[in-house]
Amino acid sequence: MPAAERAASSALVYQPANLNFTNEFLAGKHTSTVQYVPRGNKWGGAPSVGHTALIRNRCRRHQTSAIALSVETVQAPSINQCVCYDLHSTLVPYSTAWEWQKALVSQRHLARSKGEEMADAVLILQHPPVFTLGTRSSLENLKFDKDHPPFELHVTERGGEVTYHGPGQLVVYPILDLRRQQTDLHWYLRSLEEVIILALQDVCGIQAGREPGLTGVWVGESKVAAIGVRVSKWVTYHGLALNVSNDLDPFKSIIPCGISDRPVGSVKDLLQKDATNIGRSLVLESDSELLDAFSSSLKIQLAKVFNLDLLERTTPDCLNELSHLIH
Repeated sequence: MPAAERAASSALVYQPANLNFTNEFLAGKHTSTVQYVPRGNKWGGAPSVGHTALIRNRCRRHQTSAIALSVETVQAPSINQCVCYDLHSTLVPYSTAWEWQKALVSQRHLARSKGEEMADAVLILQHPPVFTLGTRSSLENLKFDKDHPPFELHVTERGGEVTYHGPGQLVVYPILDLRRQQTDLHWYLRSLEEVIILALQDVCGIQAGREPGLTGVWVGESKVAAIGVRVSKWVTYHGLALNVSNDLDPFKSIIPCGISDRPVGSVKDLLQKDATNIGRSLVLESDSELLDAFSSSLKIQLAKVFNLDLLERTTPDCLNELSHLIH
């Protein structure tokens, strides 16, 4: 298998919010020292510019410019253009989203073969309850009969072990040509982690980070986001999943990411556990408001980390364009 066509493993992790740590982190010089300490009505650490002040106000929505762009092949677009299919309030069947991703990747391969360029793309959505396995996942991490799973079970080409997706969890599938970024899979994984870390800090001041030797994002001992990707000729697909307000019970039916000694957590659970230190206004935020806030921030952080100009689609446009890809 070519080096550029391989899967990246998935787990979850924790670390400082900047991208200059990458080489030191890979060399084992960084450890999980980020603290998760509530202070009055704020979580420890200074909120970033554009902080979505859930603690002080009702969810203040981040706004991103909406620019029309056809999914047709275009000649030499800006190197950082990225079509954003924001379906974050929509439950998309796993198999459908999987087909969309593969079609978007194939589009870009075809354009490249013709000497043309296409803008990158990103999908943001939720899934109905589903378990997924990576290319090298062990069935020993399933606590049920694989022939009689409690929910749908898919074996995919992504890296990593078994995980669960369900309502209340935001899933982000970037379709990025890493030749425009860095043709370095470790750099890409660390960058996805950074997107999540920045979003957690931005929306509600939660300080998260990485664990040496693992991939993903953690808050204390709790794993709050998983990452599992595939790269085909340096075009990425699959991606990240952030537990915002989803039911965590289905994780009990598996050993998530093959890690048996760490709990899985969600943003909602973390905030509720320290509600007395945060203030009642935050506790009153609905699941949909949390999902809206995190979807907005994940887009902002993705654009920042990967230097992207997001060209946003409304839900009807998203569904129309994506459905044409697979029919």
